[in-house]
Amino acid sequence: MGIGGGLVRKIRRRRFFRRGGGDFYYGVYRTFDDARKSIPPGLIEGFDNETGAGFYRERLEKVFPADYPALFWLRPLIQATTRLFDFGGHVGLHYYAWKGLLELPATARWIVADVPAVCAAGMKLAKERGVSGQLSFAEGLAASDGMDVLFSGATLQYLEPDALPKALAAMSRPPPHLVLNKIPVVDGDGYFTVQDTGVFQAAYSIFSRPKLTQALQALRYDLVDAWTNPGRSCHIVDSRRHFVKEYSGFYLRRAAA
Repeated sequence: MGIGGGLVRKIRRRRFFRRGGGDFYYGVYRTFDDARKSIPPGLIEGFDNETGAGFYRERLEKVFPADYPALFWLRPLIQATTRLFDFGGHVGLHYYAWKGLLELPATARWIVADVPAVCAAGMKLAKERGVSGQLSFAEGLAASDGMDVLFSGATLQYLEPDALPKALAAMSRPPPHLVLNKIPVVDGDGYFTVQDTGVFQAAYSIFSRPKLTQALQALRYDLVDAWTNPGRSCHIVDSRRHFVKEYSGFYLRRAAA
């Protein structure tokens, strides 16, 4: 059940976006489905549409401060035959911005997974830029089966909290390395909210740190490092008790059988 709402929320939303805002978060819900159902009918939901596919073009060549911990751990993992699976990489944002810093070999492969509309836009852009031989697109976490590295930045929150552990558990060859960045986590129980970008809305998971790490450790992933992403936060307009001061990142390495 959502907390707050109604006229007060609408006024706060209007003021928020007039100030230049960013992302507006509202409601605290017991389940991901409750959060999704709270999105008013007729509004654009999620990224699987022309509007969502057109986002973030200004980030194609840009590296952000919150990217550097992930880059630190990814760089030594990149070899000539590496297959890096970028879950939620949109049209290839990380590929275009990071390939120089990672010194990505021409023989390495970068596979982005995203929703169909975004993948279609990404494939078109890759063809226009002449990188289709190295950058390709897929759908769903299951496509990372057999990959060398699974990276995800600011995407897992658009899924149920157990989506990643469930997908890994079903794989015959789970990726030996997980680099997860820009994830909203709290030290207690997780919960759900709605992200409003001003253009579209989406159900949004706030993870329980212990539950997330324990679920991955149960799959033989050892936690090598964890960090915070200063400047990335989530403040929910309806509740002063529910907020994420700083997002987090993790590097996990799978132990040999």
